[in-house]
Amino acid sequence: MPMASSSSTKCLRACRSLFLSWIRRRARSVACPRSTSDSTLSMIDDALDTWLKDDSLEAEDEVVARLRAMPATSTLPAIKDRLDDVLTVSVADAEKLARLAVALVDGASPPHLRALAVRCHAQVLHVRGEYGPAAEAYAEAAELHEEACQAEQAAQVRKTRIDPLMYLGRVDEAEAEGKRAREVFERFGDRHRLAELNVNLGNLYLREGRPDEARESYTAALKDIPEDRKTLRGVAALNLGNALVATLDFQQAERAFEDAARLFEEEGRDALLAEALYAGVYLDLERGRHGELLSRTDRARAAYASQRHRRGEALCLQARGRSLLAQGLPGPALSALEESDALFEELGVASERGRGSVLAAEAYRRLGRPGSASRALETAREHFESDGNDVLAEYVRVLALERASPTDESVEPALRKSLALFNQRGVRREAARVSLVLGERARLAGRLEAASRHLDEARSRMATVPDPVFRLESRRLEADLRRAAGDPLGERAALELAMEDIEILAALAGAHDLALGVARDTADVPRRLAHLHADSGDFSEALRLALVAGRTRWRGRFDVDEPRRRALLEELQALYRAQITRDRSGSPPDPGVVARIADREERLRETLRGRTVMGGAAVSTRAPILDPWPPKTGVVVYLFTDEGDWALFARGSGDVGGVPLPEAPKRFHWGQRLLWEMERRADRRPGASGEAPEALEGLARALLAPIQPALEGLDRLFLVTDAVTGSWPLEALPFGESPWGERMELVRCTGGVDDLVVAEAPISPDGPVLLAGGADKTAPAMGRELDDLERLWGERCRRTPLGTMPEALSRGGALAHLAAHGFLRLDAPEFGGLVHGSDVLHFHSFTSRRIACPLVVLSGCQSALSDARFDGAAPGLAGALLAGGADRVLTSLWPGEDESARRFMRCFHGALKGGETPSRARSIASRQLRQARYPLSDWAPWVLKG
Repeated sequence: MPMASSSSTKCLRACRSLFLSWIRRRARSVACPRSTSDSTLSMIDDALDTWLKDDSLEAEDEVVARLRAMPATSTLPAIKDRLDDVLTVSVADAEKLARLAVALVDGASPPHLRALAVRCHAQVLHVRGEYGPAAEAYAEAAELHEEACQAEQAAQVRKTRIDPLMYLGRVDEAEAEGKRAREVFERFGDRHRLAELNVNLGNLYLREGRPDEARESYTAALKDIPEDRKTLRGVAALNLGNALVATLDFQQAERAFEDAARLFEEEGRDALLAEALYAGVYLDLERGRHGELLSRTDRARAAYASQRHRRGEALCLQARGRSLLAQGLPGPALSALEESDALFEELGVASERGRGSVLAAEAYRRLGRPGSASRALETAREHFESDGNDVLAEYVRVLALERASPTDESVEPALRKSLALFNQRGVRREAARVSLVLGERARLAGRLEAASRHLDEARSRMATVPDPVFRLESRRLEADLRRAAGDPLGERAALELAMEDIEILAALAGAHDLALGVARDTADVPRRLAHLHADSGDFSEALRLALVAGRTRWRGRFDVDEPRRRALLEELQALYRAQITRDRSGSPPDPGVVARIADREERLRETLRGRTVMGGAAVSTRAPILDPWPPKTGVVVYLFTDEGDWALFARGSGDVGGVPLPEAPKRFHWGQRLLWEMERRADRRPGASGEAPEALEGLARALLAPIQPALEGLDRLFLVTDAVTGSWPLEALPFGESPWGERMELVRCTGGVDDLVVAEAPISPDGPVLLAGGADKTAPAMGRELDDLERLWGERCRRTPLGTMPEALSRGGALAHLAAHGFLRLDAPEFGGLVHGSDVLHFHSFTSRRIACPLVVLSGCQSALSDARFDGAAPGLAGALLAGGADRVLTSLWPGEDESARRFMRCFHGALKGGETPSRARSIASRQLRQARYPLSDWAPWVLKG
């Protein structure tokens, strides 16, 4: 009996289920009739066209009367379909259609028809951002559908209702709606609606800071969406990528964004394609992958432009400017930011104009235009104030006050006002920043106790907020206070702690740009430490730190090979950003994020122990500088500080020393006089005296004479100079009876872009010799120069236009020779380079190229100076080539005649053809011209970098 009873119950339930299914199918067929005649549908369409086009009351009354004469089961579904079509085009037309739908029903209408009218009204409210009324209307429509036994229609409405509930913060209610909708879709096996539900729930979880749950929802949605529904799959992939970014799975996120872009492109959905491409741009910005970012930005901007999406175009331009600024390229960054600002001005988006103005101010500052930087900050503050964001407006005010004169008495009251606002809003990071500024001003005024008090206040505010930028700045201030108090041991301890944060910041290589509050130039910390160690006689550590200082001035391209360190850096970038965003909103620190940052920082330090980061790439520093150390090879680093000047040297792994340079301050006088004499070209006739002028002798006394005994017996020397001395022909300094560059092979190290490439071999006998440039009306000798090389190298030569040389260099060759006009831009050194006809080469030509050519010759005027000046803040063409993979680059320090360049190159290439190394070939060419009594200005400007 029990079994029979159970079977009967199951049978009754099955019959009831079949009956309800028949009712639901019947209801659906009534709601969306398939038997409506074409003539009826045509009349309905005509009536709707009249409704949308004619706003007169008479026309509206006529349309309502005409539609009421037709079956409501036909008119309301038609109105709903038309509303779905126009909703994304014209909200005004959608509002009129919703008003018509409501007018066609009353209390006596069947519930499923009333539900359609209410849904039309709810959709319009939803699109207009009136989320409260929209949520209530959706709830009413769902109840009406259930009253009409339309469970699937009700579930679909509940699925849609999740979105306005999400914006209202009614999370529990939204999840409950999702649960009810899921039960219905699963019961009816509606995988398509189930996938849409999972997308909506994923959006809810992502907005609520639950990225792991969002990731699961989007993944489930992709499993249920058919392959032919490419647009929906693309939306799910795009949202999945956003969730993966939030969970710091950047590689998977990149794949998700690429999949979304591919699907949208296949479907011709340009608007969604632009969104997917911009998501990839933002991810590249987070990861510091600036080469990929620039190319992706161009694609995203083109997609936005095709849709006339001005805001999207502006965002792409701003991202481009931010990336270029992070790469140390303020000139082109400023151009992109100005273009984006013009678009945001058209759109009236004050907040984005404010952010762009802050970035522009930093670009102006790096270009040496403080007045323009101040005006840009004032503009940014005005934009944020008009947008009602007083926290960001005050942040910008602090940026401007930081640069005010130390004697300006109005600054401190203004800073205290900013401090009070930040404390009131709970913005710890900005409050701590203001305290540091107050401390620095107190130190400059000699009020050391007040400065120490401000430093303690800043640290107490940031005790639970991990931030390497703040730690670095606070330790710098502590070091300054220790020095002012006459405590060298305390100063050294503070600077050594600051070095740990410099290692992390240099490794991030672009992640901490201006938007995060980047620290000032970091080279002063290792430089000061090097001086302290030199004063104490620890020359080995002084030399190591001086080398670090020479390479931290330019944060180069983010290029770290080790997968473990790359993953740690990318994760730290996202964690820092999340913590700073949370702090600026006034929220307390997230203990989980704080713990993860501390753990990842320690793991990163483990990967960097015994290594330091130079220009974005880690190199060994605890091991010997050159390992194995070649015979008769040395390293000289010039260390210039406010406390004193040193020449540090190494002649072997254990043979390290240093010599003070008491006359080094005179180097500026002699160096500028030397350049002036070269510009006069008083000795440019063949046969003129080749003896060194008085300026060279003065430079030799200041820089070379004190260290000359330590260099005796060396054949090769790596030379690290500062920004100023790097523009002088040190190779021509008298070293005994011959110039320094002839007594030994000198290789200059370009700060920030190269390591000590010791292994140097003659030119390969097999690879092609790449030639570019040639004669023009103003310089016919450049053509003869390339003709000489073709006769010398023969069939190995491959001529290519200057504009295509980057691609040719990426394919490889034995050497490349570029003969063209050189030019130098003092306002934007990264634009300095070579020009031939309409072809121009500068830093940007190689930012995303790998150079597979060991030696590149830049036979153009002043091709070395973009890298030598400006303290490495912006690299030039030679720096880009070295960063891209070239071992050596031959460049020129000053303008010269084309015939003199032709003579030098003939000697230089002749030595290379004879089997000499590049550094040896430069020395031989210099000696041959000098012994032939050609003037100093013919052979001295050519320097080898590597």
